[in-house]
Amino acid sequence: MDAAIPQEHDWPARSWALALAGAVIGFLIYLLTDTKGTADVSGRFGLAAFLLTGGIAAAFAVERGRIRSSLVFALVAATTVGLAVWSNWGAESSNWETWRIACAATAVAIAAPLFLAWRDGGSAWPVRPAMLDYPNIHNRAWTGVVLAAACAVFALLSFLLATLLASLFGLIGIKAVSDLVFEQGFIMTLYGGAFGGAAGVMRDREQILVTLQSVVRKVLSVMGPVLGVGLAVFIIALPFTGLAPLWDATRATTPILIAVIISTLTLINAAIGDSAADEAKSPLLTRGTILLGGAMLPLGLIAAVSTNLRITQYGITPDRLWAAVFVGIACAYGVAYLYALVIKRGSWWAEVRRLNVLLALGLCLLALLLASPLASFGGWSTRSQLARLESGKVTPERFDWTAMRFDFGKPGIKALEMLATTGDTAAIKQAAKSAIALESRWEAGDMPDDALKLEKLDARLRIIPTKVPLPESIRQKLIRYDGCGDVGPCLLFYTPGAKEAVVVKKECEYCGTLKTNRIVVGETEDNKGALAKESRNPVSLATGSNDLNYAIRQGEAEIRTVTRRQVFFDGEPAGDLFE
Repeated sequence: MDAAIPQEHDWPARSWALALAGAVIGFLIYLLTDTKGTADVSGRFGLAAFLLTGGIAAAFAVERGRIRSSLVFALVAATTVGLAVWSNWGAESSNWETWRIACAATAVAIAAPLFLAWRDGGSAWPVRPAMLDYPNIHNRAWTGVVLAAACAVFALLSFLLATLLASLFGLIGIKAVSDLVFEQGFIMTLYGGAFGGAAGVMRDREQILVTLQSVVRKVLSVMGPVLGVGLAVFIIALPFTGLAPLWDATRATTPILIAVIISTLTLINAAIGDSAADEAKSPLLTRGTILLGGAMLPLGLIAAVSTNLRITQYGITPDRLWAAVFVGIACAYGVAYLYALVIKRGSWWAEVRRLNVLLALGLCLLALLLASPLASFGGWSTRSQLARLESGKVTPERFDWTAMRFDFGKPGIKALEMLATTGDTAAIKQAAKSAIALESRWEAGDMPDDALKLEKLDARLRIIPTKVPLPESIRQKLIRYDGCGDVGPCLLFYTPGAKEAVVVKKECEYCGTLKTNRIVVGETEDNKGALAKESRNPVSLATGSNDLNYAIRQGEAEIRTVTRRQVFFDGEPAGDLFE
């Protein structure tokens, strides 16, 4: 049986208090995030994050007789996320600051069930892993996920109900209700109040949530054998296919592998339960979970090789450092689960439950570290890329000046300012000055980092009816406006002297849908005649999208003029073709 979360009697005052607090927080967040005419928004968004995190943490933690400890936890959680948002929102770069905020939120999410289990166990200090009751942690974590999803659904249903009432009043000519319902301030107030009220009502009936999360886990555990067999076949196939196709097929190898590892981790923990009595009993589920546990480390190592390959080839960037962090976490879980599987064998699930507590504590501390300024990914990346430039591993023409300007934060901008005045060559000084002058990455135009994209494009592009040199304007448009995408074959209809070219690529890597663009030849200004027309058409091939790749590479295609019948309004087509 599932370990029961400590229950208390109905507490109606909590539901009303959380609903009122949620409504107030929702309205305050609306006021803070309405930043029209505000130059510095980081403080406002930091305070909004503080209120949002604190409100959710309090709603999930507050209990009768434990109000003080609940509010202290909510305050610490709110401060952690609020400071992360305040220090990173609106910074010069984008991705790695966003990941810092995500790390702060992750640390709070992991700490919540650990704190609740520690509090339920008597709040002894100092905290030691042995004091944390795994069944309680396990159920607190899964119940929290179910509770959050249920509250979000209730808030959405509340808004839909409000829109229904607004429509009803609109039938009799009262438009004021509709105007109010669709005001941003009202929506956020309603969402906050509904979320808080739902949290209070559901927590009064927490045993229902415990039962519901148990059902969710058991349903998820059924998927374990399917994924386990699939991963086993994948790993067995690798010696025959080699790893080269992984690097050639897509640049998303590492994200895909990490997503698979997260899914594997979720399904394993859904099956092992919170105790021996809660473990999956079916031999099929047991063997499927064993396959999942054994597959985690090989997948993590493949992701590590992929990440290391990118870093070795192109140096350190914040994105690659974050990928390395995620791969390291995946490998840590893989090593732990494989250790439990090999050493404990028959009782490996019990060992996994023990290791989960240690891993959760370590992951929480790591997330806090990554959310702090101590993890200077921008600074490390800047030093790495400068070293590559100074050593000659990358030429100024191939150096990614745009990334240095927009992805590395303040360290990258300072490095550009230094290179603009003390660069070794005139080309470096000029490129650095041009990068500093950019207001957005879309203004980069023909910055030197386009050279690498052009080199990759030449390997994927097929020109028909005859392979001929392309005007530079077409080549630049193909890389700057996603004419050929990033991966897969690309087909271009072009003849010398023509006023237009037509480019064809797949809509996505694994689908059978084409995306067609018409390019005006000779225009070089940004956005002028870049991709004059775009259309998407489904393509039916007997053997699927791989044959579409083959057809594009072979260039067995032609452009035909067709007659169509379609409805037009003011000269513009509307609706589907009917003949």
